[in-house]
Amino acid sequence: MNLPPDAASTALLDQLWRNLDTRIRNLFLQEFKAQFGQQFVGGKLSGGSIGGTIPPATVAGGTGGQVLTTTNGAPFLAAPVAPTLATATTGGTVGQALAAPVAPVPTTATTGGTIAAATYGVKITYVNPAGETVASTAGTVTTTGSTSTITVPSPGASGNATGYYAYVTQPGGSTATRQQALGSPTALGTAYTLTAPPSSGGATPPGSTSAWLPYGVATTYVNAQGETVASTAATITPTSATSTLTIDAPVAAGTLSQAATGWYAYVTQAGGSTATRQQTAGSPTAMGTNLTLTAPPSSGGATPPGSNTAGTLVASWGAGIAGPTGPTGPTGPTGPSGPTGASGPTGATGPTGSGSTITVSDGTTTLTGVTEVLYTSGAVVTAGSGTIADVAISGSAGIELAYTQITAQVNLTATTEATATVIVTASSVTFDGAPVILEFFAPLAYASTTGTSVLTLHDDTAGVSLGLLGTQQGTSSDITWSLKRRFTPAAGARVYSIRGYSSGGTGNIQCGAGGAGVLVPAFVRLTKV
Repeated sequence: MNLPPDAASTALLDQLWRNLDTRIRNLFLQEFKAQFGQQFVGGKLSGGSIGGTIPPATVAGGTGGQVLTTTNGAPFLAAPVAPTLATATTGGTVGQALAAPVAPVPTTATTGGTIAAATYGVKITYVNPAGETVASTAGTVTTTGSTSTITVPSPGASGNATGYYAYVTQPGGSTATRQQALGSPTALGTAYTLTAPPSSGGATPPGSTSAWLPYGVATTYVNAQGETVASTAATITPTSATSTLTIDAPVAAGTLSQAATGWYAYVTQAGGSTATRQQTAGSPTAMGTNLTLTAPPSSGGATPPGSNTAGTLVASWGAGIAGPTGPTGPTGPTGPSGPTGASGPTGATGPTGSGSTITVSDGTTTLTGVTEVLYTSGAVVTAGSGTIADVAISGSAGIELAYTQITAQVNLTATTEATATVIVTASSVTFDGAPVILEFFAPLAYASTTGTSVLTLHDDTAGVSLGLLGTQQGTSSDITWSLKRRFTPAAGARVYSIRGYSSGGTGNIQCGAGGAGVLVPAFVRLTKV
């Protein structure tokens, strides 16, 4: 709303503020300082812009005639971190296993092998990261002569299957045994050919499946303004047809009107990649309450939002602190609220200050006579028209621009800087051309005894390495990484990541979710200088 700087409006706002008990006003301002960190008071502001992202503002106005317009510069509530998941083997029907393949159609050739003439039975199973399916129904093949081969064709792709085992009977027999070594299935798409008589020493097909399918899970925060984008996905694989899936509520986030009031869970189908919302639209789960699925996830809900709508303005105004005394207009009449004087109110033609405009949040609220502004993190502040003679804004240094953490070990399998393994990626930040500090922390790191582990800072937007952050000799003990670099990104949206490689062997970055006896997360953070 726009408040005209006339005497009646000014007097009304002044009276409303003064009617509040002094103790309540002081407690109100103290709470904002405790919540949002820094206070910016008095002084003069002249032209240009103040870059970076800062929070929604609480504004105390003076009695002068300047206007504060607010425009939303960035979402105020960030997405949650990847969710914590758990599964139980009873109480539901969530667990789903990879189905067995269809019966194979084996073929034979009369030359190239040493397989005797007979009829052989052939079964196959799928293998995925969790285990092995039960066997298909049997196919048969009849060889002739004594120099035959048997070829088992690969089954078709299914779910997250990565390979298959072939089980073949002895000549004219009925008991099929595995022909490949345990742990060495044939890759999907590759046929398996026997040139020697089938082995009888391998295992028979499993009696029950262990090839369970995984679920991917992401979460979002919901507050009074809308919903954040989704967290990084976590995965879990139930290991029973009667399993349940429990998704822990994300930790509390935001303050005042930005505070998260609930959350949504987005879950893929078993072995799938597209996550859909499990709660009804408009009915998020309350903060602090976990969500347990006892039936397979629904596929009818919406996919996660593409943009963050969980932002708002926190602002108030009142008589506040009077702005700097403006000069009496050379021909202006005495102001309506009192006679003209050295420290009296400005006359109608001689307003306090210079008439500048300060932009803070979302363009829906305007305030007059601003002399004090309290900030946390989140919105872009710029100077508008004229010279700024009423408000000093400073101290945005130390504001956190981005923070991303990981809780799972990362192995440094790459061997060169150009192909370095991604360890952790910071979220996208729109920079203003001012310097920042990038910080990386990992509680424990190991370097192979045959090589050196090297960490690099990578500009994902430009696709180039910005240099080596640190090295760890393979002969040294395990270490804790704590690395920082001060640099100035080009203005605009950019993404940075921490990557690593090993000159020999495989090093790693170790971390966890924290708790008694458990490593804390590793993280990357960007802060404003």
